[in-house]
Amino acid sequence: MFTTDAIDKLYEGSKGIPRLINILSHKALMVAYGKGDRIITGQYLDLAINDTEVSKSRKSLIQRLFAG
Repeated sequence: MFTTDAIDKLYEGSKGIPRLINILSHKALMVAYGKGDRIITGQYLDLAINDTEVSKSRKSLIQRLFAG
């Protein structure tokens, strides 16, 4: 379900912290579901990682997903 690239990014983004692995995996799965995909790619993990880094100047994952 997760590509090799996605797994690598998941580890890098979570720094191996189990709770962050769960959060990032869940967000990536939600993006894939929203797009109708069954494969979780590195691109979806990038979106999840960026969404998890709290910054008021960044659009939320949902805003980016449906922006067009």
